[in-house]
Amino acid sequence: MKKIQTLIFLLIALISENSKAQSFVFSCAKDTVIPVCTSPCITVKALIPDIHASTSDYTVNSMTSNGGCFNPYVDPSTPGTSTSLTIDDRYSSFIDLPFSFPFYDDAASPYNGLVVSTNGYLSFDPTKAGTSSHYGILSTGTGLSALSGTPQDLPNTRYDRSLVMGPYHDIDPAYNTSPNQLIKYDIIGNAPHRKFVLSYYQIPLFDCQNLINNTHQIVLYEGTGIIEVFIFDMDQCTVWNDARSLIGLQNYNKDKGIMPPGRAASDPVWGTAGMNESWRFVPSAGLSTLDSVVLTDLNGNIVSVGSTVSLGDGNLDVSFPNVCPNGRTTYIVKSKYMIPGSNPVEYVYGTDTMTVFIPAPMTITSASVTDVACPQGNTGSINIAVTGAPGNNYSYSLNGGTPQPTGTFNNLIAGTYHVHVVDVAGLTCPVDTTFQVTELASNFTVDAGQPVTIMSGEQIHLNGAAINASSLLWTASPSDPSLTATTIANPSVSPMVTTTYTLTATNSSGCVVSDEVQVTVIPRCINIRNAFSPNGDGINDNWKVYDNRDCLEKVIVSVFNRNGNKVFESQDYQNDWKGTYKNKPLPDATYYAVIEFYLTSGKRMTAKSDVTILR
Repeated sequence: MKKIQTLIFLLIALISENSKAQSFVFSCAKDTVIPVCTSPCITVKALIPDIHASTSDYTVNSMTSNGGCFNPYVDPSTPGTSTSLTIDDRYSSFIDLPFSFPFYDDAASPYNGLVVSTNGYLSFDPTKAGTSSHYGILSTGTGLSALSGTPQDLPNTRYDRSLVMGPYHDIDPAYNTSPNQLIKYDIIGNAPHRKFVLSYYQIPLFDCQNLINNTHQIVLYEGTGIIEVFIFDMDQCTVWNDARSLIGLQNYNKDKGIMPPGRAASDPVWGTAGMNESWRFVPSAGLSTLDSVVLTDLNGNIVSVGSTVSLGDGNLDVSFPNVCPNGRTTYIVKSKYMIPGSNPVEYVYGTDTMTVFIPAPMTITSASVTDVACPQGNTGSINIAVTGAPGNNYSYSLNGGTPQPTGTFNNLIAGTYHVHVVDVAGLTCPVDTTFQVTELASNFTVDAGQPVTIMSGEQIHLNGAAINASSLLWTASPSDPSLTATTIANPSVSPMVTTTYTLTATNSSGCVVSDEVQVTVIPRCINIRNAFSPNGDGINDNWKVYDNRDCLEKVIVSVFNRNGNKVFESQDYQNDWKGTYKNKPLPDATYYAVIEFYLTSGKRMTAKSDVTILR
């Protein structure tokens, strides 16, 4: 079974005028490079409109963002059917549509005609024919006027009924500052795929008559209820209506409306010359009208049948499995939609193309590694260079980290590293390779020894060791005057307080490693008396071998006479011997004692001492 690689593409519009006339397009014609790097076959993913049977609600999406492009059907500067609008703020006479057009859930929908306003919008309300059209966008004012206050968004009772605004702003064809201005419409295509295209070309702004870069279109699609708005140019008159404008739809009852993001009246002032942006309003209520979607070659042969998932935003995500391009290959995405209410059933088609070719992979032209010189160091580096991407526009990442524009990675510790190189434009297959950064001095070590516990005043030797060191240095914290031999492995010390000793080793390459050990000092509690007087006077009657038991777990005592006979023994001595043997006083004499001290630290100490009985 072939492995299928999944890629996502923006669909591309057919460029023949006949195709435009007989269908609608999704975006624009252009080549798409697909870096098929692991498999000869792919799953092509596309976006198509999710058209529904009812216009009681709409979704709106940009047609020019995220890789889309600007592809109007009619040049707004070419002659068409004139609306004869030459007076400011005026509706045209009633214009018959060659097809009925549904709009929201208006009682009179579908409509067979409309009226055009000089201010960039149309209305399906026939009672407005030849009357004054609204021009005020702000909240303060009466009647048609609203020239100060808060910008008013849709839906709104201040505006007229059944409106398509594309965009709504106060433009005035009565000025003679734009000699080529036009407000006209065209009917293109054949039934049931006709389009009504209303064009405004270089109409001056009211109160700013020299600002004539105001060119836009509204497109109504037969059979689908789709509405599109194309904005070529738009000026801003800052002294009128606060330069506000809006794009959107409003129903007859003025209780439903929709505006594209960023294009509401209350949004920051927008509009420039050369905008070249477009928006598509798609019916979103009722059942989907999609019948099928297929991917074909240029001869119409089906390459793959698509499956769809609704994205909930007016678009369908389409997957075409097992598409196997052969070199540079052009495909057509053809979507078939049922026309609601047609009997017998008729269909309208959406068509786009994509040209696919498989690029050559990138190649590694050089790669180098600098190893880490010292243990636990971070002086390693990797340097890689590649070629093959158009424009030499690469992105490099190390172990899945943040991408960077160069192939040099510094300050690395020893380890295994994965470098991923991609062509930023996505036109070339990526490169993946692995590098090993080694620690050169991995056999250079130092060990300061194991922790030690001693009693105050006791002397010990530190047990340091190092491998492949050229020099050693001991330091103490806090400072210890007893540490006098600082450059040998096993100096003697007699700290008075708990002290941390650090052994630093240097090798012939100048690398430095260190280790530390703690010597814990406990207060001296052992104090063996070598005489006592057990005469019952209450003074020095017991033989004492310690001052307190704070540092002791257990004390074992054995006492012998000069003949070597044991005269006293205790497994847990409590400083309580009164010089007796079998409950009888021993003669005054000198005896020999062995004492084993078990410290609270776990250390065992043995002491030997003479002890004299003097009564």
